[in-house]
Amino acid sequence: MPSKTAIGDVARWYNSLRNTLPGIALDPRIRGGRALEYLSAMAERGPRLRESAAFILEQEIPLYVTKEAKGVGAGWHETFARKRWISVDRSLGFADCLISFGHEACHLRQTIRVRCSVEGEYEAWRYGFKLRAELAASGGVAPMSDDERILAAMPDTPSRADLQAAQMLMKKIAGPGYLIDRAPLQGTDWQTALIAPVVRLINGISVRGELL
Repeated sequence: MPSKTAIGDVARWYNSLRNTLPGIALDPRIRGGRALEYLSAMAERGPRLRESAAFILEQEIPLYVTKEAKGVGAGWHETFARKRWISVDRSLGFADCLISFGHEACHLRQTIRVRCSVEGEYEAWRYGFKLRAELAASGGVAPMSDDERILAAMPDTPSRADLQAAQMLMKKIAGPGYLIDRAPLQGTDWQTALIAPVVRLINGISVRGELL
């Protein structure tokens, strides 16, 4: 059963979004109180977090909490009918959820083929590091590891050699359940044309969990 939220808190989060993201409409059918809490926190804490919150609201992307597969903290989902949503694992803390929503929103701005490549994860991971930096000022965010700092310092426009190095780093950081080692390097690689429909199908039939 969805968690209950105090009316005063909902009003406060709604007013925060109205002030930070004026002109963006809210669809009450896909926005519970907890979603407003997350989105208002994103909109208040930095330009990239605000950009992610605005994208999620403008594109009417529902947010869910669920039990993700081992090695997966969050996920983007898109059906062939273009219905989209983002899910996060129920074990994630508040700050990690904010970063994960931004990370997955970054993926949903990419083409489906780029999402299925190391190139797509490289962009989303590094975007997530920038979101983490915006949250760091308010505390509650774990410092980056040495491997994460190496990945964050890599070029904005990576070569294939850079992507190969990043692929190994991401696998090391995320652990054995993360399948980045099986992904093609770039969205233009021919393998992504074969993988993309399968990934979209799997992600599109995943259990949604509890609507936030």
